[in-house]
Amino acid sequence: MGGWRVTAIHAYRSGNPLQVYNGGIETGFGQWGVRADVIPGVDQKVAWQGPVNSIDGTQDLNPEAFGSPGVDPEWESYALRWGTAPRFLPYTRGPGFQSEDVGLLKDTKITERFILKFRADFFNFLNRTGRGDPDTDVSSDTFGKIFGVAHGPRNIMLSLRLDF
Repeated sequence: MGGWRVTAIHAYRSGNPLQVYNGGIETGFGQWGVRADVIPGVDQKVAWQGPVNSIDGTQDLNPEAFGSPGVDPEWESYALRWGTAPRFLPYTRGPGFQSEDVGLLKDTKITERFILKFRADFFNFLNRTGRGDPDTDVSSDTFGKIFGVAHGPRNIMLSLRLDF
């Protein structure tokens, strides 16, 4: 009754780096040109809000920790200066990512010449959804909220192969 094998791939990562910007201000360099202002002394993340609410969003970034750089009073959609936020926030990241993939294999020798191979692959074995990244545009009404998940549900793939 031998011939069974188990394979596994585990991935555990910290969250993605976040770039906070103001998409409502023009610079001539695209939407990533104007960075937001960072308000010193204010926590950039909020306390854990539970699972993702895909309709209203789940707050992850603190809107009070970020501001918008000033705009030219004559040309209201152009920035007077760059924001104070660095390109990527150094101590604040998106939610982490965890995934486990498991495979189960069985080789059965039917005759000297024929071998039947069975394989079952379980992607996202523990069915962890994870949280996606928050909206990082300070000009958006949904700033700091997460609306989606990081990856999909568990998938199972079965295969049967005859070698001769």
